[in-house]
Order: sequence, then structure tokens, then C-alpha cells
Amino acid sequence: MRLVVRSWILSIVHCVVICSSPTTHADEGASGYSEPLSAAASLRRIHVPDGFGVELVAAEPDVLDPVAFDWDAAGRLWVVEMADYPLGIDGQGKPGGRIRVLQDSTGDGRYDKNWLFADGLSFPTGILTWRDGVLVTAAPEILFLRDTNGDGQVDVREVLFDGFHEGNQQLRINGLRWGLDGWVYCANGGHHAGYGAGTEVRSTRNGKTTTIGSRDFRFRPDSGELEPESGPTQFGRNRDAWGNWFGTQNANPLWHYVFPDRYLSRNPFVPAAQPIRHLIGPGSPEVFPVSPPEKRYHNFHQSGRFTSACGAMIDGDDRLFGATDELHAFICEPFHNLVQHQVLSAAGASFVARRATGEEEHDFFASEDRWCRPVMTRTGPDGALWVADMYRYMIEHPEWLPEEGKEELLPHYRLGEDRGRIYRVVALASEPRPLTPLQDLDLASLIQAIDSPNDWQRDKAHQMVLWRSDPAAIPLLRSLYYDCRLPQAKVQTLWALEGLGGLDHSLLIEALADEHPRVREVAVRLSETRNDPAMIRAATRLASDPDGHVRLQLALSCGEWTDEHAGTGLAKIAISKTDDPFLVTAVMTSAIPHFDQLLPAILAADSETVAKYRLSLLRQAVGSGDHRSILQMFDDALGGTESEWSQRLGDFLVALERIGSSLEQLEKDAIDAAVKARVATVDHRLESMAAVMSDASQGRSRRLAAANLLSHSPAHRHLVAESIAQWLHPQVDVSTQLTAIHTLGQTAADGVPEILAAAWSGLSPKLRSEALAVWLSRTGWTEDLLRRIEQRQILPSDLEPVQQSRLNNHPDKRIAQKSRSLLTSGRSSTATERMQRYRGALEIKGDARQGEVIYRKSCASCHRRGDEGHHVGPDLATVIHHTPDKLLTNILDPNADIQPGYQVYNCLLESGEVLSGILTGETANSLTITAANGVVRTVGRDEIEELQNLGISLMPEGLHESLSVEDVADLLALLRTPLGPGP
Repeated sequence: MRLVVRSWILSIVHCVVICSSPTTHADEGASGYSEPLSAAASLRRIHVPDGFGVELVAAEPDVLDPVAFDWDAAGRLWVVEMADYPLGIDGQGKPGGRIRVLQDSTGDGRYDKNWLFADGLSFPTGILTWRDGVLVTAAPEILFLRDTNGDGQVDVREVLFDGFHEGNQQLRINGLRWGLDGWVYCANGGHHAGYGAGTEVRSTRNGKTTTIGSRDFRFRPDSGELEPESGPTQFGRNRDAWGNWFGTQNANPLWHYVFPDRYLSRNPFVPAAQPIRHLIGPGSPEVFPVSPPEKRYHNFHQSGRFTSACGAMIDGDDRLFGATDELHAFICEPFHNLVQHQVLSAAGASFVARRATGEEEHDFFASEDRWCRPVMTRTGPDGALWVADMYRYMIEHPEWLPEEGKEELLPHYRLGEDRGRIYRVVALASEPRPLTPLQDLDLASLIQAIDSPNDWQRDKAHQMVLWRSDPAAIPLLRSLYYDCRLPQAKVQTLWALEGLGGLDHSLLIEALADEHPRVREVAVRLSETRNDPAMIRAATRLASDPDGHVRLQLALSCGEWTDEHAGTGLAKIAISKTDDPFLVTAVMTSAIPHFDQLLPAILAADSETVAKYRLSLLRQAVGSGDHRSILQMFDDALGGTESEWSQRLGDFLVALERIGSSLEQLEKDAIDAAVKARVATVDHRLESMAAVMSDASQGRSRRLAAANLLSHSPAHRHLVAESIAQWLHPQVDVSTQLTAIHTLGQTAADGVPEILAAAWSGLSPKLRSEALAVWLSRTGWTEDLLRRIEQRQILPSDLEPVQQSRLNNHPDKRIAQKSRSLLTSGRSSTATERMQRYRGALEIKGDARQGEVIYRKSCASCHRRGDEGHHVGPDLATVIHHTPDKLLTNILDPNADIQPGYQVYNCLLESGEVLSGILTGETANSLTITAANGVVRTVGRDEIEELQNLGISLMPEGLHESLSVEDVADLLALLRTPLGPGP
């Protein structure tokens, strides 16, 4: 039996679509509005590569507004219908989501029955068939819906979890994917206001409350356990057959979660860097649609680039591309009416992506029908690629439209609510995989069903074996492991044995030596819960494994063991010749139980290896209070030439400062004379460098290096500030002055504002910008800056718009209030008034060359254009097809459309330093903040005194204040000038 038989599709729809050339839209008017097409007509508008075909599985009235689906053990298709998108059934938030079931009752492969299982759900986004019911995400809840009387409709509605963030309907929890470890994984939906806090979720089954912040999470439906995971994914957190997880977010189509969050939480002394690797992008990479360009209201995006990436998944069968070691990823892009295909190859601890040969002209699944909105893809039990087409005229959420966009599209918000399609893409050279009904299989047959190339079948059989909880399954699974045809099935069998408590040590040791690297990788992961010396020795022999994923997993797993062999293996990985930064992070997450072996091994390695680990080792040694390790780090810092030990001592002092310690504290806490002696040596070195800094006969570069070191020494900071002041005058080259100003900022000395003010009149614009950044870095200095603005020693126009925005939204409310009174007087009070003031720019032919000057001054700190600027906000290569009036709106009213991930946060550190920027990463023990100038800073949670989401765009509202109407016209001309082919 097959779920969908191609001959039936041919007879009903009269076509299987094969790759063809685009056609002209006869149904489009001059306004760009297009009429909806029938299911058959829309099917004919879909393009796929040679060798593939598209078939229609279901369409209205049998299915409406599909956004997610799953199959149960009987092959029935359960579909989430988000009928209440975007603002509720009544436009006022009234829930109207539905769950519909499609069934093939005759076994001929045709869904001949369908019925409504549940309705009135609040914007449902995800589904997973579970036991005798279905799990559904419908924020603020995760529901378990069951039909216990057999009438086909829900009669038991249980709330498993409550408290999830609601907000915008496109940014809510979603997904629901079974993990090999027996947990259900879920995407959190977007960047919420509770980074590092907020989003407290309550489990109704165990009564516990968990704070997940903006991270993704996993849970056990039966017990109610819930744990945060690395994230967040916006829509669709999916995995491959081996257990690798992947995510996506609007402009960032595909990333790999290299680290599970539980590992990153183990070491409180070393903040973990980003847990993800972008495989495509980031920053709106190119797409290849066949549909005509559509009017776009979104901020800084345009036809031809990812703007609504979602549902990224990995092909889970060999029917489409044959058996291969490469992975095939699919990413939906509903705004451009397509699904992109990328081929992933292993690279170190992660992957690299490339476009598939033969798909250069257009993307894998590309429709000419502008109503076609692919929002989710999955590999079906038949091995085909199934695509949910929500089929709407408008896919943008009204929240992100400017006022004129809202008014223009108001009549169109819900057009298509009475339509919806589900397609599947097949390989014409292979027959669809026959469906194996699982619900009536005996235990032996169910276990045998795990040995399948199809991910869905393996997962469902795996689930059902665990649900039966029959001890007789254990010997059957062991036998299957040795008889498996496929490494994917071997991996699944190992996890099934683990779930039943039947994975013995001897089998696991054999798996550690398997010929397939993914089996070895999973065996290492499963070994970490066992403290058997023989198993640990077998695992750590893989420290030199040729596969980067195996080495990464071993580095992570070593932190779960205390055996000395684990320390030896971890050290071996640490000193291996590799440029993979993820291995460095993995090693440090496992460092605590093995630091006495790890530290000397790294310090004895080559200088390049030591440099990669030095700051992390310092933080670990000092943070843990391990005096023997501190002594070793002292010796490392004091070795080498003057330029080498000067830099290392500076790092040492920075590490001390960031964990709230000092040389004096180390000396006080020292338990032996050796540490005291090293502190004395450091003091002597610092005094010698103070002499160098003050010696006018020394070279300027040497004196600057001495100042840089001493700026981190509390005993010498005021001396540094006084000495540096002499280099802040026009006769000194710009590079030296920039270094001097930066060093001044490091000192945290009280006299820094006076020094900057004395030099202000002789500073160039570039130097003034750096000086203002220093003034803004500490609360006391910022108060001084405002006094000088009030006294007109510094003019408001001297501050860049981003700097003015930082002042206006300072975490100290007194500073923010005073700043607004000083900086905002006389400005246009509303976006409408600003538009009226600058509308003349639309009538002027701007000069793109002059626009480049304005871009460098006002935009480059946040936006990249070609090879210039910083990649903080969206890339300006994505705006060239915007209309001038839309661009003007974006510039004058940036807070009308704040994209997920671009809200500004203020972060006040315990040291008194103030960071401001967007949060680009969150782990269990760290936050990553990217400032407007592109500087990235990862800080430990223990360094943070206060974190505040300002709810405003990184792009400041005051950008226009320093621009004339002619300037704006020039900038608009530049923004609409093409740069050439996209990345």
C-alpha cells in the first residue's frame, strides 16, 4: 500500500509537473495583484529539476491553511490548519486553528476521507502524533489531544505545558520533532524580550517551572520534564538521521546546532561562544524564484533573497537522491514561492553547504503562482518530499508593515483562508516507498521495521517499541543491531536499547569501533553515562579519529567522566592540529574534571595552540581558584620576549578583572610562597613597563604597548591616563591616537573624560567617534558627556545617530531622561511629520556617489554594502528593488518594523561597563552581544548586573536629523544601485 499513488494523481489532476520554463502571468493586473489559481492550474506553475515530478496530495476543501503535518502509525495524515492567521478569525485575535485528519480507508493510496479532529485552537503551529493522540503547539500551551470514544473528534484536551510567549503569531513555539534520545524537541519561535530570563514554563504533569529565555527546548510528554536547548529557531527545528539538529530564521536560512545546551552549562568560568554554525548565510543569501517580483514592505529585504526562511529540514530517505554520505537540506521561502535545496558535506565538527548541480536556474521547488506559500517540508513515509502550501495572497504579518502598507493590504490579510494545498516531490526514476502499517505489527515485526532507509518509519517504530516497554524487545534489538543493513538503523537501534535500559557495555564497546563514523559518534555519546574504565579507554582511543564529528563528541563526553584516560584523551584533542574553533569550545566545556592534565599539555604545545586556549585557560585557572594552575599560567604569562609577555600579562589581568579578582587578591589567597613570588615578579614587570611608558626616549610603539598592559593594572591606570594625554594632538598620526583613545577606555580611570574633553577640539571626526564610544562605555563618564553637551562644549550633532540612541535609552533612567531633553528638542514628533519634511527627496534625482559618503558616515556602522560596513543589521544588497518611498519610510521610521533579532539590548556589567547592541547568541552560561560597529563580545552570565530589552530597532530614529533633503535623495539613489551578483 502507498499513501499516494501516482496513477491516481494523474487521473485526477491530469499532470505531473516536470521542469519547464517560466510562463507569463496572464492573471496579473497592472497593480501587481494576482488572482488565486485552482489546484490543478497552480500545480502546472511549479518547476522542479529534471528527473523530478510534483504531485498534488490534497487541496481545498479537503485541507485549508496547512502549516504542519505528521503521520500516525496507520498512515493517516494529521494536518495543522492555521486558519486564524494573521490576526484571528475575526481580525481581533479570535482563535480558529484546526487539526484535520486525512485517511486512505481502502488501501488504494488515495486519501478518500477527511474529518475535523479539533478546532478553536489558538494559532497552532506544530504537531506530533503521540501514543493514541497528538501533541500540538498552540502558545501559550502545548496540548495533548485525544479521541477516546472513537468518533473522530477530540474529547480529551490536556495542557501539558503552559506559559510560552505569545506575541507575534510568526514567532511562537512550533515544530515538535522526536529526538533519538526519546525527548521531543521544540523551536521557541523568535527573539523574545526575555533573553536570559522571562518565558517561565510550567509543566502540569510534574508541577515544575523552568525558565527557558529565548532558547529552544526539549521535553518528555509522559513525565513532564522540560530542559532548555541551544536556540532559538524561528520556525522548524529539525534533525538528520544521526541526531544533528538544524534551525533557521527569516534571513538566516540554515544553521547547524553544533553544541547541545547541556554541555555548555558545565563550565561557569569560561563563557561559551555561539553554539551554531551558519551553513547558508547569514544575512539574506540569494534565492532563485520563477515568480515575478512582488511588492515588498519588509525592512531592507527584496525579491531575490531569503526574507522568510522557515521549515529547514534534512531529507530522510534515499528515494530522491540515492544512498549518499552527503545530506540534502530543504528550506522553505514562502515570500518567493519556493523551496531551496542545499547539499551538506561534513567539514570538521560541522558541515559546509553548496547548491546542487542542475539547480542553477531556479530553486528545487519554485512556483510561478504568487499565492503559493511553502511553509513546511517533510520526508514522507513514501520517501517523497512533502510540502505544505498555506496558499495565501499575503504572507507578511501586519505587525511588520508601515502604516501605508497596512492600509493598502487591509482587505487582503486573509485572502486564501479558504484554500490550501499539500504537494509531494518524487524522483521519476524510483517508485514511492510502500507504506508499512505499524499499528498492528507484533513486537518482532515492529523492531524489524526499524531497519529502514526512511526516517519517519524508523522514528515511529522506535517510539512504539518504547511505548510497549516490553523486556522481550531487548534481545530482538540486539539481534537487529548485528543484522542491520544500514548505519542509520544501527544508530536507531542503539538509542532504542538505551531507552529500554538494555544497552550493555560489550555492545557499546563494539559500536565504538564500528566502520561508520556516525555509529562511532553515537556510541561515544551513549558511553558518557557509564563510568566503566574499559569503555572509557575504548572511547578515548577515538581522540585521533579522522572524523571531526567523532572528535567533537568525544571532547564533549570527556567532561562527563573523571577517569584519567578521559583527561588524556581530552588533552590529545586539544593539542591536535586543527583550525576548528568548535573543538576549542568543546574542550573547555569539559575542562573542569581534567584541568590538571589539560593545562600542562596545552602549555607544552606549539605557540599557535597555546594562543587559541590562553584566555580560556586563564579564566578557568583563576575562576576555579586552583593555585597550582594559576602558578602555571603565571609562568606562561611571564615567558618569552618583552612584546610576548606584555601581551600575555595583559590577558592575565583582563581575565582577573572579568571574574572580579586581582593580583592583590591572588596574593592574599595564595597558600604557598611560589604564587606570592610570581605576583612580586609581575609587579616588578609592571613597574619596568611604567618606566618605559614614561621614557620619551623610547619608541612610540613600545610605549603604547606598555600603556596597553598597564591600562589593566588598577595601580597604574591613572599614570597611563596622564601619559596617554600627550599623544592626543593633531601632530600625532591617526593610528596612534586611535590606539591611545582605546587604551584610555580600558583604564576606567576617573580622569579620562577630562583628557578627552581637553583634546576634543583637535580630534578628527573618526577620532571623535572613538572618543564618544569611550565616553559612553561607563555610566559616570556618560554623565560627564551629558554635562558637556548641556554646556555646548560638545554639540548634539557631534554624536552619531546610534550614539544618540544609546544615550536616549541608557539603562540609567536619569541619564536617558536628561539625554532626551538635550538631544530631541526641535525634532519632528511623528513619523508623518518626518515624511512630510523629507518627501521632497522622492522628487530629486539623487547622486549615488554622494550617497556613498552618507552611507559611510551614517549607515556603515551597522549595515554592510559590498565590501564595506559591518554585518550587524541586514545587508544593504537586499534593498535595491525597494521603491524610494518604502526606503524613505524605513529610514525615517525604523521602529515601525523591527525584525526578529534586531531589537537593542543594554547590558550593564558588574565592572561598570555598559554594552549596547543586539543579542546574537545565548547559551546556558553566556550571552553574545554585537554592537553597532560590528564588535562582538561574549560575556558570562556571572559578569552581568542588568540586562534590558529596549524594544527598539538598532537603527536609530534620529538618523535623518543630520541629513538634508538632498542628502536623503543621494542615499536613496545609492541604496537602489545594484552591486552585482549576490553571494
